Amino acid sequence: MNPYALYIKCDGSMNYDSKNTGGIDFEIVFPDSVGLESIRESYGRYEGANIERLELEALISGMEYIIELYEREGERLSNINTIIFITDRFRLNDNDGTNPFKIQEWRKNKWCNHEGKAIKNHDLLDKLDKKRKKTFKYRSQYCIY
Repeated sequence: MNPYALYIKCDGSMNYDSKNTGGIDFEIVFPDSVGLESIRESYGRYEGANIERLELEALISGMEYIIELYEREGERLSNINTIIFITDRFRLNDNDGTNPFKIQEWRKNKWCNHEGKAIKNHDLLDKLDKKRKKTFKYRSQYCIY
């Protein structure tokens, strides 16, 4: 682990019931040098979702929390050099589904891939990409694993 990194562990979970309900949570783990306890947030029930959508919601919620945190505690967080978001959905790491270059290309292609097929959850991918850009205001090193 990077001793100067801020880690945000994001997760979504499904009930796989008739309404496809689920929820999201994230945990923010600060470097020891910051002197803050970890923060854990969970958010209610979603209906009509799929697991990838919930994972994206968790990543976006974590990013929104980090942006607000930096606005309040920026000076206290000044020695953090990297922000690392962690998800257990392999497809949502920066080498695949949340890659900013892929998102930019999909956006140019009206949210279709190179085969002309629609990109699922493109509304959340768009929102995630915009939130990611806001986090660059606070730290230029940023990634989703």
